Amino acid sequence: MNDEIFTLPYKALKRIDKAFHLEMIGQELKEIPEEIFELKNLKTLNLQSNLLEKIPPEISKLTKLEKLTISYNLLSGLPDEINHLTKLKELNLNNNNFFKIPAAISNLKELKKINLSSNRIEKIDSFVSNMKQLEKIELARNSLAEINKDFFKISNLSYLDISENNLKKIPGDFVKFLSLNTLIMHSNLIENIPAEIGNITSLEWLDLSYNNISKIPDEISNLKNLIGLFLNNNKLKFLNDSLTKLNELEQLYLNYNSLKKIPKYMGKMKNLHNLEMDCNELTELPDSICSIHTLREMSIDDNNINKLPECLKEMRNLKMLILSNNPLDKKIKNELENNLSDCKIVF
Repeated sequence: MNDEIFTLPYKALKRIDKAFHLEMIGQELKEIPEEIFELKNLKTLNLQSNLLEKIPPEISKLTKLEKLTISYNLLSGLPDEINHLTKLKELNLNNNNFFKIPAAISNLKELKKINLSSNRIEKIDSFVSNMKQLEKIELARNSLAEINKDFFKISNLSYLDISENNLKKIPGDFVKFLSLNTLIMHSNLIENIPAEIGNITSLEWLDLSYNNISKIPDEISNLKNLIGLFLNNNKLKFLNDSLTKLNELEQLYLNYNSLKKIPKYMGKMKNLHNLEMDCNELTELPDSICSIHTLREMSIDDNNINKLPECLKEMRNLKMLILSNNPLDKKIKNELENNLSDCKIVF
């Protein structure tokens, strides 16, 4: 029974008093059946996609609960009694009507993951500084315009998604997140990347796409552990050589900018697997790009490229090459097709 997951109408609840996992998804519940609160052994409870407007104080009876999902409902608050769920590790409240982070969760000392994406949150209150144990926070698709200093006291944070908000800058205080592995800030109003970004050396994934960034600081070269960098859909006009020092980088997305050229020493990026540079103003590629023997997919659609490095036809590890909407002559196309027989080429 320990591994069973129940998806049942509430009338059947009395027969599963020893359940460990319970799902009541999409059943148009307007309130939580009181029988649920007698399931004292529950470890996970999923009430996703219902019509719940509030959670009753009786939630406090589920003291063994480790994961609670009440996403896609109509909640705007939580009862103070939720702080009795002292074993709760994960709380999913995305797609509700919260205007602020509920203060009731501040005493959940075992809570590691919280998802509050797709709400109406406008600010982060100071009480979050008490939640130092949090490791993953999702606040995407809210109305945040700034991040206050108390937020940066969450010292164990490894994953942060604050995409699709109204943030205009990346605070320098991000350097206080010594364990931050993933930072997702796409679709904001950011214009500059601060030099301090180079001090978050634990970063492996950085997504700053769909912003208004026009320059990359030299200090980004200090992110020696970076695997994925997403800078697409910005206002970049040039790239400095700092990017070429990211030796562990596997995925680089630069599409939809205004780049006229890419760094001469691009070939130093010895671990690059995916490179996307669509919809820029490139006229050529540096010969050094042929030195990236790990490259599997490269897309440079919709540029002004009329010639390619001769060595490109020797890049037999390529599996996908997208060159459409460039003024390439037929001879170049034929040579590529004849030499890269294992590569899917799109002209």
